[in-house]
Amino acid sequence: MKPHLNALLILFVLAFGGLVGFFSVKLSEQPLMLVAMLGFSIAFSAVFLRYELALRIAVLCLPFTQVPTFKFFMRWRISELVSWLYLPLHLVALPRLIKRMPTPILWVLSTMIGYFAYTGLIGLVHAPFVEIRVEKALEFTLSPFLRVVLETARGFASVSFFIGLLIAVRNWEGFLQIAKIFVWSGALSSGYGVYQAAVLAFGLPLPLLPGTLSHEGYDRPFGTFYEPTGMGSFTSATILLSLYFLLTEYKLLWLICLALNGLGFFVSLSRAGWIGLIVGVSALVCALWGHKRNSFLPILLVIILAGTLWLGYLGAVNLFGKHQVQFSLSRYWLEYSMYSRIEGYSELPSLLKKFPYGFGQGLFLFYGAGAPGFARLLVEGGFIGAFFLALLHINSMRCLLNLWSISSEQRRRMLPFIFASYVSSIVTTMNYINTTDMWIWFVWSLPVVALWAGAKDDAQNKSLASHQHPLCRRG
Repeated sequence: MKPHLNALLILFVLAFGGLVGFFSVKLSEQPLMLVAMLGFSIAFSAVFLRYELALRIAVLCLPFTQVPTFKFFMRWRISELVSWLYLPLHLVALPRLIKRMPTPILWVLSTMIGYFAYTGLIGLVHAPFVEIRVEKALEFTLSPFLRVVLETARGFASVSFFIGLLIAVRNWEGFLQIAKIFVWSGALSSGYGVYQAAVLAFGLPLPLLPGTLSHEGYDRPFGTFYEPTGMGSFTSATILLSLYFLLTEYKLLWLICLALNGLGFFVSLSRAGWIGLIVGVSALVCALWGHKRNSFLPILLVIILAGTLWLGYLGAVNLFGKHQVQFSLSRYWLEYSMYSRIEGYSELPSLLKKFPYGFGQGLFLFYGAGAPGFARLLVEGGFIGAFFLALLHINSMRCLLNLWSISSEQRRRMLPFIFASYVSSIVTTMNYINTTDMWIWFVWSLPVVALWAGAKDDAQNKSLASHQHPLCRRG
């Protein structure tokens, strides 16, 4: 990138960090916080010297987009910040990318843009007429208009991030690197969650990230998320991908990643995570079963996963006690949790009847005083938004099918694991999680980026073969 653009980006980050620190920190209470924020901004600006490095840091920081800091004013949204800053670059590169996109990828990109543009526009129309039913909108008090703007901006950060992946991923090896970093991010978040659980369980006088465990009285770790459900939902996807790397590379690193993801998954005691993992594993077994070469693989996967979860169970029992773990996984608590979710969905029919075209991005909080994932997606977008989402998922599945038809055997081995993590994240969005969180859209984009990488890899191989000397080709 050009030096003057780097300088502008660095100045922007410094100004952003300074303003956040100035408005959110009482210097009399935390005199070093502003200095720390400024130092962080300077260090962070260095990533913009290399675009691909910035993108990889954004992937690594995906589980940090829900960590509330500075008394709920700001979250560690490094992934979103990278995407916003590079949005002009992505828009300049987009016309050239579109010319080379396979049709399903073009449909996914169009539906993502269409969904966030539509829900943002409808939100701006409805915002002046919203009757505020809650005094505090999650992190801080916001007007409905500002809420629409911020949540729509978060949505377009996911769009920008998706375009950035298409720019940066040049072949299948590049795609594998991105997927590996995502698994590492799960291990990083889970490792902190286990550390957090130990601090809580044993009353250790050890530091925690600012703002984590933001709900007083909770003795379940949140990891780097706003509440345990996010942690369990995230790790249900990273567990499935870490299984693939463990089975293909046989390295200690992937065994450690799987163990950490499993521990983090279990100590979250998230019922949504369990449902997502069970459905994801079922999808994985169904995708693998029937292939003669993979006839033993589903059994091996179940054994490995059972061992991982048993390790997680032992860790949770030692941290929380056997009674609490069994109660959290008991039928009574599961039925209670399901009832509370069903009660949250009970407003859906009346809201859809009143707002068939949706009431806009970010406004569910003011109507429903919460954010059950799938309910929020439906009500904020209405029937038109649901149409966009249906097209997105249909074309994501088309990407997997297209990739299956052109892939080598080596690449085909990964597709069931991508499919499983994708299905798992769809299931967990049925629960109480923030549907504008970037990691969800990242997992939903995996089939698309995989097809893009596979197609570019095949094109490069054909180009090399066509330019090779005839004697070399025969040899």
